[in-house]
Amino acid sequence: MKYLVTGASGFLGSNLVKRLLKEPNDIEVYAMLRKSSSPRRLQGVESRIKIRYATLQDYPSLLEALNGIDVLFHLAANVRIGSFRSKEIYKDNVLGTENIFKAAKESGVKRIIYMSSISIFGSDITDCVCEEDIGKGRIMSTYGETKLASYYLFKDAYNEGLDITAVIPSNIYGPDDPNFGPLFKNYVQKRLKVIAGNLNANMGMVFIDDVCDGIILAAGKGKAGNSYILNSENITLINLLDKAEEITGIKKPKMKVPKGIIKSSALFAEAACRIIRQPLLLNRQSANLLYTTHPTFDSSRAKKELGWKPKDFDNTFKKTINWYIDKYGKEKKN
Repeated sequence: MKYLVTGASGFLGSNLVKRLLKEPNDIEVYAMLRKSSSPRRLQGVESRIKIRYATLQDYPSLLEALNGIDVLFHLAANVRIGSFRSKEIYKDNVLGTENIFKAAKESGVKRIIYMSSISIFGSDITDCVCEEDIGKGRIMSTYGETKLASYYLFKDAYNEGLDITAVIPSNIYGPDDPNFGPLFKNYVQKRLKVIAGNLNANMGMVFIDDVCDGIILAAGKGKAGNSYILNSENITLINLLDKAEEITGIKKPKMKVPKGIIKSSALFAEAACRIIRQPLLLNRQSANLLYTTHPTFDSSRAKKELGWKPKDFDNTFKKTINWYIDKYGKEKKN
């Protein structure tokens, strides 16, 4: 069996590649990369995988990458939040997804696992959502809009006869995580002096190893056409900081940045983006998301149908924080 992972140079993709290499079955693991992708996260396993270069916008390259592949894990996505380069985000997440589904069908790929996002449920709500509640809240980012559109492409692909299942992870964390990493790094280095946003908003969290387990379970047991939420903990930002303080002994920041300052700064940041032609983390969309509410997430379908059993959140969060302490912290605490 030949397995191919798109987005294999990213945080989730590289971890999935390494997890697949531990599977007892006789499989060959292929990593789909752009020629400009950094191989850093795949160091140590290069000799055990086969790399195929392709881009989601280049259909012939996708056909070459998918030649002979039995199972496709489509993880690649443009995860920027914001309207800057919105056309690029649309091309990657919508047109790119459309291309790879079409190429998979033409290439005779037997099974597809598509990686979606909790952004498709929307924000401005506090309800607990399940897989039937997609689009229930307000979609507040270009990224969310494109992921919702690509989710409907997943449904269309299923209706056209593809054996395809979707996985919807919540906020993924773990060692060397590019999303929460800057927050954790600054925290253990005692550089996080202020905090911004709605501290009581939910942040559904799931450990990287649990996501990889869920993806593999979905490939083996997931029903075609179904989607599966992978969320191990519903927790607020303030409670997350409480846990970080308990683990590290470092006091969490008390000072909050006023909402007006964040909103004003977002306007200036967007203007700067257009001048320097580079995206920045802060923009009007990310600022709005900071101050909204988010739903909590129900993973009962994944647990029941896939047998997914996420690890204890307190233990995996402590493991993650300790990794940042070992790598970046000046003062280490057991």
